[in-house]
Parts: sequence; C-alpha cells; structure tokens
Amino acid sequence: MKRLWMWFLLLNKRLYRKVTFLGLMLMIPVLVLSFYSAAGQSGGIVTIALAREDAADATAGELISELMSDSRVIQFYKTTPQEALELVKTGKADSAWIFPENTASHIAGFAMGEETGFIRVIEREQSVTLRLAREKLSGVLYSPVARSLYLQHIREYIPETVSDEQLLSYLDKTHVNGDLFAFYDANGNLRESSGSFLTTPLRGLLAVLTLVCAVVTAMYYQKDQEAGRFSLLPERYLTLTELAYQAVSAVNMMLVILIALLCTRMYHMWWQELVLFVIYGLCCCLFGMLLRRILNNLLPAILPGLIAVMLVIPPVFFDLAGLRPVQLLLPPTYFIQGGYNPRYLIYLAIYDIILAGLILIIEGFRKIKNRKS
Repeated sequence: MKRLWMWFLLLNKRLYRKVTFLGLMLMIPVLVLSFYSAAGQSGGIVTIALAREDAADATAGELISELMSDSRVIQFYKTTPQEALELVKTGKADSAWIFPENTASHIAGFAMGEETGFIRVIEREQSVTLRLAREKLSGVLYSPVARSLYLQHIREYIPETVSDEQLLSYLDKTHVNGDLFAFYDANGNLRESSGSFLTTPLRGLLAVLTLVCAVVTAMYYQKDQEAGRFSLLPERYLTLTELAYQAVSAVNMMLVILIALLCTRMYHMWWQELVLFVIYGLCCCLFGMLLRRILNNLLPAILPGLIAVMLVIPPVFFDLAGLRPVQLLLPPTYFIQGGYNPRYLIYLAIYDIILAGLILIIEGFRKIKNRKS
C-alpha cells in the first residue's frame, strides 16, 4: 500500500510539471465560474430595444416594465424611438418594439376589431429567434387585450351606471394561483425551474475537457514509454501501469470538476454525480488507452479533429435525434445524460466493459505477433 501511494505521488508530481495538464485543470474552474456568473446576470440570445412615442404613456410604460422584468433569454433595453431605430441599424439590437401614443386606446380598438396592429416592430432580418421573441410580446399584450374584450362583452348586459373600474375589480378577484408550467426531469422528478440556457452546455464542455485530458495523458504515456521509463517493469504489468497513469490524471480532473460543481450548486443528485464521476473517469482512462493503441504517434494530429467531433455530435449544445446512434459511440454523451437519467449509468458501465474488452483483444493480438516475430 505504501508503494502504491508513493507511485501515486510520483505520477502526480510528474503530471503537475506538464504545462498542458495544468492548463486543462485550470480551465475547469474558469469555465464553471464563468457560466455560473453569466447565468446570474441578465443576458439573452436576442437583444430588443423598447421605446414609446409618448414618454408619459402609462400603459406603454407598464408593458415595457413587464417585458424588462424577465431578461434571461431576451435582453431588453429601454430607449427612445429614434435611438431604438439607430440601434437596429448599427446592429447593436436585433429588433425594436415601439409603442404608439395612447396605447390604451389602440388596445381597445384592437379588441373591438377596429385595428389589426399597433406596435411597430423594426427588424434587420427575419429569424426564428425573433419570431419566438414576438411570442413574448404577444404574451404581455394578452392581459390588457383580454380586459378590453371583457369590458366590451360585459357592457352588452351591464348598464353604464357601473364603472369600468368596478367591473374590472370583479375580473381581478378571479385570480388563478400557481404557474401554468411545471418542470420535470427525464425521471419524472419535479424541478424548481427550467434552468438557464447559459449553463446547459457546461456539463458537456466539462465532459469533453476531461476526455481531452485523457488523450493528452495517453500522449504523455506514449512519450514516456518510448523514452524507456517503464522498461524495468514486467510486461504483464504494463497495461495496469498505463491504467494507473491515466487514473491519476482522471482523479485530478474529476475531483476539480466535482468541487467546482458542488461549490456552485450546479449538480443534480449528489450520489448520482459521484457514481457517474467514478464510471466516467474510468471511461476516459480506457478511451485514452484504446486510442493510443490504435493511433500511436498520430494522437497529436487527430486531437483537434477529435475535439471538434466531441463538441458537435454529442448533445453538448444541440441534441439531434438523428445522430443518437453516433452519439452513443462517444463518451461525453453518457456524462451529459447520466446526470439526469440513471439508466445511462448502466449504459456507461457497459461502455467501459466494451472498451476494456477491446484493449485486451488488441493486447492479445500484439503478444501473438511478438511471439511469431
């Protein structure tokens, strides 16, 4: 046991002398803290300038305030009509929504069918995100339009002696408690919120980073092996030695990731995360060992392409159903899905067994080849 601990310390010391390894480790807290900080700030994938032609229009002011109260996905800016138009022209805003004078009368006219549209929307070009953003505008306008429709309909039965304010007070008393949507994970567990679109790809990026570290560690091992640093070890122990070499790297990476996620509370269930981290760490070790046996000195050449494939095919940013069979061939898929679906822990364990089997088969063929030669 004492000798194993000594080996662990020596391999740790050797890895920490590698600038690339230290850089990969430092990227973990940088990524986690950056995403965590960005998720807590206002920001969005679309920027929209809000303006009203009459600065004293209370109804338009209330609608703009309601829009600006939620800037998680859409970034809103309050400005003047002239400045809003200029922001769109210069590309600083994707769209401008300009509310007309006397917005309340326009809403009433729209409810009575006398108007078809009264808010001026200025865009440089049509896009899917801008169309979705306009759904937000429709949602904000729904309440005042519904109130106007209510008054229009109720006046057919109620005399003018009852004021609009009194009629609206009856409508306000029929308040429905609760939210329209409830968010659940893949296992049916209720979630507190829908999450932030900024932190969604973080899990995938950390998985790719850990896998890249395993490939880099495989390159270190290849270099040490060619330098004869393991020549004194019996041949039957070389595979286990390489696994230990990889394991030291994986333990360091996964430990830093775990601490970073725990500190920022960006995790699902702690016990599930621990199991996943152990199995995925082993997966990265075996994946690096397998690639080294297949590619040898070509590892540095294929590393950039490998990173690109790992970022595009697994569901890091987008989950394309048509790529699911290919996604299951790559380790990051299991780390991303395993945090929410326990079944992927079993799939990942099976994946580890397959990787280990392939390594043993390659080693068997290599030994047979060496005996014949």
